[in-house]
Amino acid sequence: MTDEVGAVIEETEPAVLTEATVTLVEGPTFCVSGTSGDMEAEVPQGLFFRDMRVISDWQIRVDGHRPHHLTVLSQDPYSTTFVSRVPPHGAQSEVLLERRRYVGEGMREDLRLRNLSTRPMTVPVSLRVGADFADVFLPGTSTPTVRHPEHGLRVPGALSLAGLPSDPTGDGRLRAPTAPLTCSPEDRMTQPTVPSADAPVDVEGEAQRPFSEHAAMARAYPGGRMTVGAITPLEGFDGPVPSLAGHIERIQQAERAGFASVWVRDVPLLDPTFGDAGQVFDPWVYLGLLSARTTSITLGTASIVMPLRHPLHTAKAAASVDQLSGGRLLLGVATGDRPVEFPAFGQDLGGRAERFRQSLEYFRVVLEHRFPHVESPLGRMRGTDLLPKPVYRRIPVLMTGRGRQDVRWIADNADGWLYYTPPLQQQAENIERWRQLTQGDGGGFKPYAQATYLDLTENPLALPRRIHQGFSVGRVSFLAMMRAWQDIGIDQLMINFKHSRRPVAEVIDELAEHVLPHFPPGRFGARGEHRPVERTGR
Repeated sequence: MTDEVGAVIEETEPAVLTEATVTLVEGPTFCVSGTSGDMEAEVPQGLFFRDMRVISDWQIRVDGHRPHHLTVLSQDPYSTTFVSRVPPHGAQSEVLLERRRYVGEGMREDLRLRNLSTRPMTVPVSLRVGADFADVFLPGTSTPTVRHPEHGLRVPGALSLAGLPSDPTGDGRLRAPTAPLTCSPEDRMTQPTVPSADAPVDVEGEAQRPFSEHAAMARAYPGGRMTVGAITPLEGFDGPVPSLAGHIERIQQAERAGFASVWVRDVPLLDPTFGDAGQVFDPWVYLGLLSARTTSITLGTASIVMPLRHPLHTAKAAASVDQLSGGRLLLGVATGDRPVEFPAFGQDLGGRAERFRQSLEYFRVVLEHRFPHVESPLGRMRGTDLLPKPVYRRIPVLMTGRGRQDVRWIADNADGWLYYTPPLQQQAENIERWRQLTQGDGGGFKPYAQATYLDLTENPLALPRRIHQGFSVGRVSFLAMMRAWQDIGIDQLMINFKHSRRPVAEVIDELAEHVLPHFPPGRFGARGEHRPVERTGR
């Protein structure tokens, strides 16, 4: 057989690695490939765990062709970037392919197409996968088994990767159908998750999708493991007001890096004695901008102060953002904790808990029913309807903190709980009680998320030090802390960068390199191991 550079390996000789191979190692996992990033079963290449080859064939084709190798960019023993050019149709190549690969507890590979031309183009991309399963058996079975990389599900006799259907062929390989990707100028590769401006909008909810299939919930909370979100603004700053320098670029960077969600805050007034001003911009206006400037990241509020807004305004804004973003909105809600805001809005601070419940009920009714009949202390409706309706049968509502509500009420009326950062044992007890209260709700899954302030130090070995609602810590200890949080059942860690002493762009790059591959988003548009609860009716 012949390796990448044409050197002949005699069948009677032991296989050796040549200069044309790239090896990545992390613990008992290692990966050997050619310099293009492809792995071929016929040569000693593949993904290995404890010296057993579990993936033998891994080949990318762009527009039906093998990309031409240009260079390999390696920074760590467990990650590298393969850079290739797509064979040109004319005199010059117009598309570059970057393949960023990580190994650790498995393997992750991110693809980026770089469009060097001045026009958008659509490029078909296909992946071929082959697996050696001869020795990979569950105890007491004779059927080869592999764990699904997204959800940890055991799939007998087949392999399903990155949302591609299982389709094993007679030669033991899986050939994924070719997927067209739209490659725009200026290094932008997108998959169409936001509806086209030319497509009709289902404003009346005639074709709403089931809540159990909610794609943004699946991305943020795949179930059985933790993901990572970011709270705006994505910068470190002293005092209450951020600079907002490069704020959109940071969110786009977070989306590329592998954050599952981004959360905007509702701070209508500046109180210099209380916290900070969040991202300053109105959350609904800001989410409208993010709907257009991002493609797949889940968009959330953390959180809308329900008593300060009329529920019709909140419902109209939320459904509008949901439609504009392609169904990516999660609605974090709160009772409000800044006393100075309530008299400014003519609201009674002491009555905010009851008004919160009234507002949420009103919000639900007008979005989940057609031409509802409403009799509420907050208003009356008859013979009229609120449009648009959301993409799914309802917008997920996640409670922030206790909000002066009984925990049982929260479990019954919210789709998830966003909480703070108490000590680990206390948080474990909170989660255990939450699971007990929500398991009987139709057997569905209601996530539990934790918001944490992070100051990631330059020294990766720095031990954790407590700061306000979070930690100053090096990445090695931070990764260990994240695994501990995942073990007690936290479904998403929502990072607030306000106390970061380093540029957040630098921090995101470090997280993307060393941390986020261990906590990837759920697959957009797929059902996880646990599913959201489907309410009866509309």
